[in-house]
Amino acid sequence: MSLIGAEHLEQIKESLGRTPKGQYKVERVGSQNQVLVISVLPIVEQKPFPTTYWLVSPELKKLISHIERDGAISLLEKEIAEDASLKEKLFNDHRSYIKDRHALAHELNEKDHQTYESMNWEKIGIGGIRDWNFIKCLHLHYAHYLARGNTVGELIEKRFSLLKNV
Repeated sequence: MSLIGAEHLEQIKESLGRTPKGQYKVERVGSQNQVLVISVLPIVEQKPFPTTYWLVSPELKKLISHIERDGAISLLEKEIAEDASLKEKLFNDHRSYIKDRHALAHELNEKDHQTYESMNWEKIGIGGIRDWNFIKCLHLHYAHYLARGNTVGELIEKRFSLLKNV
């Protein structure tokens, strides 16, 4: 993974309140060059880390927390369950996430790569979820949306225009 500049590293530390564990890189910055999303290798300290794309923007995290608290997850799950096209797009997002995680695994050191290979990652989707009919966390989907594109993240952005706030 490429090195992160000092300015971005300080932003990430400030946003999280600590230095992230593991290897990571900046995936998306906002209009003011603030870090919005980082990607993290799938093994951190010899343990699985299924959150490949991690939303680090304090503003976006707060906004999405409010949306979650207002019941958006259950509403989105219902909408997706009733629309075969949306459901297939969501499943494709999980497949894409798995491919991205697998590609990142090639950057692991030998010991961590062995740990990765011993795991059954093929059905573990966004944020470690196994039942793709459900949404674990909007933060994870929105981070994936900002990094690579994601159906749930796109629905959130269309409805709430979160990027105008960063």
